[in-house]
Amino acid sequence: MKTLALPLALALACPAAAQFVNPLSALGVEAPSRFGTPFTSSGTSSVILHEIHGLSAYPTLTGNLVQIAWRRDNDTVVASTDYIAFSVDFQLAVSTSPRTTQSISQDFATNRGADYAVVHNGIVNFPAVLKTPNVAGPFSYAVPFANPFSYSSTNGDLLVEVITNGPVTQPNSLFFCDASAESGGSTSRVLGAPCGAATANNSLVYSNWGPGMLGRILEYNGPPAVSAYLMLGTTGPTFAGLLLPLDLGFISAPGCLLQHDILLGAYGGTTSSSGRLEFRFESPLIPALGGLQIRAQFANIGDPGAGNAANLSLTAGHEITLATPTPGVPAVSEAHATFAGGPANTAALVQQGYGKVAEFTFR
Repeated sequence: MKTLALPLALALACPAAAQFVNPLSALGVEAPSRFGTPFTSSGTSSVILHEIHGLSAYPTLTGNLVQIAWRRDNDTVVASTDYIAFSVDFQLAVSTSPRTTQSISQDFATNRGADYAVVHNGIVNFPAVLKTPNVAGPFSYAVPFANPFSYSSTNGDLLVEVITNGPVTQPNSLFFCDASAESGGSTSRVLGAPCGAATANNSLVYSNWGPGMLGRILEYNGPPAVSAYLMLGTTGPTFAGLLLPLDLGFISAPGCLLQHDILLGAYGGTTSSSGRLEFRFESPLIPALGGLQIRAQFANIGDPGAGNAANLSLTAGHEITLATPTPGVPAVSEAHATFAGGPANTAALVQQGYGKVAEFTFR
């Protein structure tokens, strides 16, 4: 068998086996992150994992997919010493996804394509693997398919689904596979500063905003257990005819600056006992939205530590530029959830630009 560095070589004309590594940047190179799901210990729960690999960037990648393999992470800080052999009971399925790495969904069903096929179901015995710090190891954790899967990257990105058949008991402490970590493609910049005397009123935009993507934004270190609103707006220069940023002194909150026009709505919630409030929502899967700029800011109502008569505090604002859809960017994204009984329908966590380095064997 031969490992190919160029996707062009996978325009297969004969039944000889060939391997393709995704992301290509990790070919022979240790990737920058680590990811153990679903092969880490999972207590009393099973795990469902979706990874979408951005193979549509390689239009000549065509053939019968017959095996998937992963390699251990060799990070010198996090990964434990040599891994001993272990076994995992799981189901593996693949399909050509109607989604992409940028638009992987919380809804597992929408990630699956019409050609969805279970290619393995049962126990796999993974071998012992030595630790070689900061060196890309072999793709030792291989899963041969019971039946070949016909795949052409011209039809879309590849979904890899793993569902463990019960909890995993992992004999290796801190087990991780080598993993990729990239930006989801969107960017944000901070506008102004928070106001409020007693709390920091920080906020964080996760870099996964774009067409079809799961946008996440978090307020943290805010006032505990108060009503709060995520305000979304455009880059327009005024609010109700007044120039932005707008000092809210006229409503007894001097020094609190409104950063946008709120034309995209205000969404309410209650901060936690530690002053956290997170919103998640999926943007419409409309490619033309790529590059659009929106603005976001949290407002806390009834904040006793605000230091003003209105008891109002604000986070800084954020101007967010939505990602532009680009084939194969990021290289891989993941969604996963734990469950007892039947597999979950909805992911507990979605991460664009994060997932295991994989080797795909074609014939």
